Amino acid sequence: MLPVISLLVQVGGGLSLARYGAHVKQLVDSIVTEPYMDEIFHVPQAVLMCRRAWTPDPQVTTPPGLYWLTLVYQRIAYLGGWDTDCTRLTMLRNVSLAGLMALPLLIDMYLGITMPSLSRYAPMYRSLVGLAVATIPPLYFFGFLYYTDVASTALVLIAMTLAEAQQHLFASVTGLLAMTVRQNNVVWVAFILGQALLAELRRRTPSLAWSNAPPLRPLLQQRAVRHALIEIALPYLPTLCLFAAFVVWNGGAIALGDKAHHQLAFHVSQLGYFFAFALFFGWPALACALWQRPVRVDRRALTLWAALSAVGCVGVYVGTYVHPFLLADNRHYTFYVWRRIIDATPWSRYALVPAYVASGLLWISSLRTLTGTDAGHTRCAYWLAGFLAALALTVVPTPLLEPRYFVLPYIVLRLEVARATIVRPRAVAAVVLELVWYTAINVATIYVFLYRPFTWEGTPGWQRFLW
Repeated sequence: MLPVISLLVQVGGGLSLARYGAHVKQLVDSIVTEPYMDEIFHVPQAVLMCRRAWTPDPQVTTPPGLYWLTLVYQRIAYLGGWDTDCTRLTMLRNVSLAGLMALPLLIDMYLGITMPSLSRYAPMYRSLVGLAVATIPPLYFFGFLYYTDVASTALVLIAMTLAEAQQHLFASVTGLLAMTVRQNNVVWVAFILGQALLAELRRRTPSLAWSNAPPLRPLLQQRAVRHALIEIALPYLPTLCLFAAFVVWNGGAIALGDKAHHQLAFHVSQLGYFFAFALFFGWPALACALWQRPVRVDRRALTLWAALSAVGCVGVYVGTYVHPFLLADNRHYTFYVWRRIIDATPWSRYALVPAYVASGLLWISSLRTLTGTDAGHTRCAYWLAGFLAALALTVVPTPLLEPRYFVLPYIVLRLEVARATIVRPRAVAAVVLELVWYTAINVATIYVFLYRPFTWEGTPGWQRFLW
């Protein structure tokens, strides 16, 4: 009976997501009939690409990967008998929607490879996690606009899945395509490579306590191990070298076009904002993980929390960057979060640091080693160090506070928590709660976006709230 229920959840959930998504897309297309925000820049570029007359817009900071994907979607749409006029805004937005609809399947495939199936609830759990990840509000919202977010996320997830399936050449090529959508995806290509190398080391030495951090030097002294690692790394080297060549060609900068507003920054506070983001959106998953593996709050833990909070306050003092767009653009929710919470008083940004640190420690604690036969599927301390490095390289150089920048690292963290979860009915219920939470936020934010527009004095047209 349970396999039938799991199948119904997978099929029914996917169909419900598609049906509701199509309805929301129809509303967005009928109400927001002109390109909005970043669409103002991306849509003309896509139209030129479709007409085979593309030239770069100096205001667009990303490569044309999204527009290449649009051409691919156009061919698929032709075979399916769908709208193929990629000069129309409604068709271009279909590219994002198609990627959004594919996310549950991608997540299910990734967890199917990486997650143990010892529980009879595992198939249902994987399907529900896929639906939950696809409906993370700052990602789901942009599934109805012609933005890079969904395409970038989907390509990185495909690369992660291919790497876990030992298809490293295809993973590298997919990672290269992801970098043409967003340049900073190079960080996650490097992370995928590091994860693959650690997995190979672990496969060759199953007797070591990989839940900790065993010494690597004795392993790397073995010729067979070195050859295996080189064989894994080789497919990724051309992709990473091409990115290095791009940076040199671009004068040492990562952003294309309008570099003035996209300078790299030392924005340490972004790490705190990320863990606040993870706590706000992922509290059901975190609560379930901590219920399975309760945190021991002793003197050592409190000392660590206090020490990291002190270091965090110093980081906030020297590494808080206030971008002019954050202060000037009241269409983004972060405008109000900054003014009313983070910068409400001269000391509020420091008062929040202990909460950031507590969130980070709790998320890290949720990845602790499982017991019994599931323990072989957990990552090691090296993986955690790699994730934190990738997180820092992704968000710390970013001057602007935007929830969209936290989505991909949060998904990577969320999937690791799913892998570390002992799948029982309560875990399934926690994912259902997560879905309900995300759905409530999505309904509210999409309603506000569509039906609560406002005007700017001296600026024609409606302005709308978004992430």
